[in-house]
Amino acid sequence: MKLLLVAATELELQPILGEAKYVPGSVFQLLQKGDSTVDVLITGVGIASATFHVTRLLSTRRYDLAIQAGIAGSFNKEINLGEVVIAANDRFAQLGADDNETFLDVFELGFSQPNNYPFVNGSLEPSIPAIAFNLNFKLVQAITVETASGNEQSIAKTVAKYHPDIESMEGAAFYFCCMHMHLPCFQLRSISNYVEKRNKANWNIPLAVEQLNIALQKIISNSIL
Repeated sequence: MKLLLVAATELELQPILGEAKYVPGSVFQLLQKGDSTVDVLITGVGIASATFHVTRLLSTRRYDLAIQAGIAGSFNKEINLGEVVIAANDRFAQLGADDNETFLDVFELGFSQPNNYPFVNGSLEPSIPAIAFNLNFKLVQAITVETASGNEQSIAKTVAKYHPDIESMEGAAFYFCCMHMHLPCFQLRSISNYVEKRNKANWNIPLAVEQLNIALQKIISNSIL
């Protein structure tokens, strides 16, 4: 098994990586056992950085599985802070145009077809590998944004339009790249906060990072060690 772990920041993988700092685009081998390896790619934050660094790496190296691991905000209050979930699908939620009080995405604008590969009804829905289902985590609907939600009116519009459970700033970019490369993949996300009027006092990033890395250690142990 050649496994690739992708994260936006080293903070999200700190329990595994330690205190080392990495610039966007850093890729290195975390461990090797026989023919099995685990590589780590730190992309930096956001769609553009994730798209570039994932595409560049996958153009030169081959993997059996890619996992994007990170924290996320949850629209769904039934998901607990620190809970780890898997994004069954994702979409670019802010790619489009404002039409007065209405947001029209690129598919509604007619700039792109919602069922042209890798999209299905405007969503990115990879075939989730069996290893992900062995973890018994909830499958959720995700959106990817350029600006983290923190305004009550915009949150309400987003929920009404897409009915998301979670949001991140890189997930759809990761799925878009992996699906074009026909690489099995899934997103592992741990909830650090609820999507609401911005209030960092309600966040619990340390818990989210801790639980995310516990899940990753299980995956590595089951597939590599």
